[in-house]
Amino acid sequence: MKPYGKEWEEWVTGLSVGDKVAVRSSYYSTVSYRIATIEKITKTGQIKVSGSDKRYKNGEEMGNRDSWSTRACLVPITEEVREYLKRSRLLSELRSMDLEKLTTSQLEEIKKIIERNESE
Repeated sequence: MKPYGKEWEEWVTGLSVGDKVAVRSSYYSTVSYRIATIEKITKTGQIKVSGSDKRYKNGEEMGNRDSWSTRACLVPITEEVREYLKRSRLLSELRSMDLEKLTTSQLEEIKKIIERNESE
């Protein structure tokens, strides 16, 4: 479901306190997601989610934004969102690993996997 379409608008109006949502942000052409829980919905439709002081009106982030990014918006937690979060978590874990502790054989295996991927 793409943000800002009729289906998305209907989804946003059906949200309730306690629902889990993805917060979609973009900076230049990079899109990122995080999972949040709806903490409060005001009578005027402002939505407060966990992990941020920002509020969302009609599913879109309220307030000023810089010229480099678009406003964050709430979206359903889809397979695309789950895959993005899984990949981000794996990349973060791999970056923080101490490769010095690996054997030469293990390092060679990793190198082969990377080289195979680069040639595809």
